[in-house]
Amino acid sequence: MKLISLTSALATSLLTRAAPVESKTVEYTWTLRPRVASAEDPSLSPDCNLDRLMLLVNDEFPGPTLEADVGDTVRVTMVNEHPSSSLALHFHGLAMRGQPYADGTAGVTQCASGPMQTTAYE
Repeated sequence: MKLISLTSALATSLLTRAAPVESKTVEYTWTLRPRVASAEDPSLSPDCNLDRLMLLVNDEFPGPTLEADVGDTVRVTMVNEHPSSSLALHFHGLAMRGQPYADGTAGVTQCASGPMQTTAYE
């Protein structure tokens, strides 16, 4: 019994003395555009499969990493610069609380952004 109360008192002490964690909104803008992998830029094709159409994020391959702390809100603004295709993002491992319509298959659980349109995910 004394061990439980000591552990409980220690936990309460640690929790009340811990510095409060302030959450923040972390914002990213991802511009998606098509590009053909070519011999002039072999970094786009690590498997040497040239002349294929790729969809790049901010002209990077692989795309950028999202970084945030626990409790932060992440806002990703997707700019669809594909001239003829609608696009949508799907985030693995993130809870899209309150926005189930913004995390899934385009045309099933969310609407895609049309060509040359912008959508914000939060």
